[in-house]
Parts: sequence; structure tokens; C-alpha cells
Amino acid sequence: MRTKPPVNVVPVIVLALLSCGADAAPSLCSKSEQVVFSCPLTRKLVSLCASRGTGQAPVSLTYRIGRPGRSPELVYPERPTAPSVHFEGSSLMYSGGGGAFIRFERGGYTYTLFTAIGRGWGQKEGVVVDAPASRRTYLPCRQPAESLLGDDWFRRAGIPSASSDFELP
Repeated sequence: MRTKPPVNVVPVIVLALLSCGADAAPSLCSKSEQVVFSCPLTRKLVSLCASRGTGQAPVSLTYRIGRPGRSPELVYPERPTAPSVHFEGSSLMYSGGGGAFIRFERGGYTYTLFTAIGRGWGQKEGVVVDAPASRRTYLPCRQPAESLLGDDWFRRAGIPSASSDFELP
């Protein structure tokens, strides 16, 4: 009886995982867009997607929120526009940590996407929606966010510095 030589299954498994995109975090960005920020919420997903230009800077930046596999509930801006037109961002500095945020305004509401870490309170990531009459809603990420937010990315994307600070929820 002839026995077959043992097959090394590790390369097969690695190739299968890579082909499935197993290491890619979920997002609402298309394959032609770069994921700048993506955060799974309780039942929805929020993503900030950059269209890729020929250079380093993105041509446009789009915020989307909705359920994976369905049309987004909110897309902002509706038409591709230079990121500097609608968005502003800044870094955050804390004892033993730091972070970054990017925000935009739409219909009297301010949407702030952020990621931060600090000594004593750990990591916080998510979206804060500030509504008229000082009402604030915090939507925390249920899993670690995928994020490129920070001064280097803001500079490359032409994102202007935020006109006011951001206070973590």
C-alpha cells in the first residue's frame, strides 16, 4: 500500500484566508475607496471613505452609515467634493495617550468620528452626534475601529484644523 506524502496545510489555509479578505475590517466603502474610518455600531456600520486620486491626497471623502449589504441610510456629502470643503479634524492629547477626530456639519447637526486612548480610561472610539438644543448622542464602536485619523493623514488629505475642540463623551 502506497501512502501519500503529508500535505502541508498551513500554506493552503493562509491562501484561503487571504483570498476571502479575512483580515479586512467591515466597511461601507467600495473596493476602489480607501477606508479612513470604519466602526461597527450595535446594528449599523459607520464608514468614512476616501476616493483615491493619482497622488497621495484623496479626491473626495464620504461619510456613510447603514446596515452592511444594504443601501446606506445617510451619505454625506451627496456628491464627491474635496475633503477640505466639508470636513475638519484635529489630534487629541491626553495623559498617557491621545487620539484624533474628524467632523462635519449637516442640517444643524455636527457629526464627529473619533478614536482616543488614555491612561485610566482605556480606549474610546465611535461617533458623536451633537444636535440643536445641546442634545448629544454617543454611538460607541462595538469592536475596534479601523482608523487612519491623525495629523499625517489630515495633512495629506488637505483637512483643515478644527475650529473648536472636541470633548470625549
